[in-house]
Amino acid sequence: MNHWLIVPVFVIGFLLLSLYLGIRAGKGRIHTTVDHVVAGRKLGFLLVFFVSVGEIYSSVAFLGQPGWAYEHGVGMLLPVGTFIPLMAFWLGPKIWEAGQARGLITQAQFFGSIYQSEALRSCAAVLAMVGLIAYLAVQMMGGGYILSVTTRGRIPYWLGALLAFSVMGIYVYVGGLRGIGWVAVLKGIFMAAVGVYVVFRVVRHFYGGINALFTQLSQYSPAHLMLPGPEHYVTYTFWSTSLLVSLGAFYMWPHLFANFYGAESARVIRRQAIFLPLYNVLIFLFMLVGFAGVLVVPSIKPDTVMVEMVMRIAPFWLVAFFCAGALSASMVTAAACALAAAATLGSDLLQPRLMWPDARLRRAIQVLIFFVIGVAYIVALLQPATIVFIILTAYGFNVQWFPATLAAFYYRKVTAEGVLAGVAAGFAVVAFFVFGHVSPPYGIHPGCLGLGANVPLMLWVSRFTASVRVRGHNGISRTCDT
Repeated sequence: MNHWLIVPVFVIGFLLLSLYLGIRAGKGRIHTTVDHVVAGRKLGFLLVFFVSVGEIYSSVAFLGQPGWAYEHGVGMLLPVGTFIPLMAFWLGPKIWEAGQARGLITQAQFFGSIYQSEALRSCAAVLAMVGLIAYLAVQMMGGGYILSVTTRGRIPYWLGALLAFSVMGIYVYVGGLRGIGWVAVLKGIFMAAVGVYVVFRVVRHFYGGINALFTQLSQYSPAHLMLPGPEHYVTYTFWSTSLLVSLGAFYMWPHLFANFYGAESARVIRRQAIFLPLYNVLIFLFMLVGFAGVLVVPSIKPDTVMVEMVMRIAPFWLVAFFCAGALSASMVTAAACALAAAATLGSDLLQPRLMWPDARLRRAIQVLIFFVIGVAYIVALLQPATIVFIILTAYGFNVQWFPATLAAFYYRKVTAEGVLAGVAAGFAVVAFFVFGHVSPPYGIHPGCLGLGANVPLMLWVSRFTASVRVRGHNGISRTCDT
C-alpha cells in the first residue's frame, strides 16, 4: 500500500467508528423533538463536559490557533480558554433554569419567551442561522485542509470536507445531541492524547525542546513574541478588547444554549465548568507548533501550518492518527452547530407558521440538518478568510446579544423593542467596520464599538416603550401590558 493511502484508510475507519457511536447513542431514545435536540434534558456530567470540550476546542484550536501564532505571534486569545469556564459556571445554570421552566430548545425561543415577542424570536432565529452556518463552515474548512494537505492533494479540499461532514450529518440525523455527546467523548480523549504527543515530537525534532524553540525565535523573529506582532496587526487595544468581546460572545452561540438545556441539572453545568480549563493546556501546546513553523516553513497558508509541520517529521501512521484527531476536533462543533441551526430553522421560523405536530417537527429538523450542512459547505468552498479571523469577526456580531441576556436575569426594565433596537444598532456598527473596510479607532475590536451603540439605545428605547417587565424571585421574567 502506498504510504499516502494510510491516511484516508485510517480516517475512514475513524469516521465509521464515530458513525457507529452516534447512531447507537440515539437508537431507541429519540421519540420527541426534545429528545433529539436537547437529549431529553437528561445529559449527565460526562456527556455535558465532553460536548463542551468539543465545542470549545475545535478546528479553531487544532488549526486556527497555530495558524494565528504563525502569522501574528503572541497576538492570540490564550486567556479566553481560562476565563470562558467562569462564564459557564455563572451564566449556564441561569440559562438551564429558563430552559427547564419554559420548555426551551433554542436560543431564539429564550429571547422570544423572556421578552414575550415573536418579532424578537424571529430576528434572533435569522441571525442565529447566519452565525451557525458561518461557524459550521469554519469547521468544514478545517476538515478540508486536513485531508488535502496530509494526502498532498490526492484528496482535494472539496472532497475531504464533503466526506467527513456527510458522515457527521448522518449520526446527527439519527442520534441528535446524545449522539453528538458520545462522539465528543471519543474526540476529547483521542484529540488530547494525539495532540500532546504530536506537539512534543514536532518541537523536539526541529528545535530539541521548548527552551531552544523560544531562544531561536527570539533571535530570528522577536516580533512573534511581542505585540503588535510581525504584521503589526494585534495592537494592545485590539488584543484586550478582543478578549473582552470573546468572553461576552462565546456563550451567545446558539448551540451552547442547547448544551445547557440538555444538562440534567444546574450542578452538572457547574461541575463541567470547573474542569474545562484543563483542556486549555492544549491551546498552548498547539501554539508552539505555530511558533515552530515560523523558521521551518515560511510563506505558507497559516491555517495549514500544523498539518505541514506534522507531515515533515512524522511517519504516516502518526500522520493518520493526527488527521483523525484534527477531524474529530472539527466534527463535534460542526455537529452541534448543524443541530442547533436545523432546530432554529424548524422550530422558530417554520413551526410558528405551519403548526406541525411534534412528530412532524422532529422529522423536519432531522431533514433540515442536511440542508444546513449543504449551505455551510458552499460557504466553506469559498474560503473567505483564515479560521481565527472569521471567528473573531463572528464574535463581534455575537456579543451584541450579551446585554439582552444579562438584562433577562438582572434588569427587568428592558423590553423587546429595546433589545431589537440595540441589537440592530450593534450589528450595524460592527458591519460598518468589518465590511466597510474602515479601520476601528485606536484598534478597538468592532464588537466593543457595537456594544457602545447597543447598550445606550437598548436602555433608551426600553424606557419609552409601552410594556413593563415583571420578574419573579427566580430571575426569570414575564411581561404584562400596562
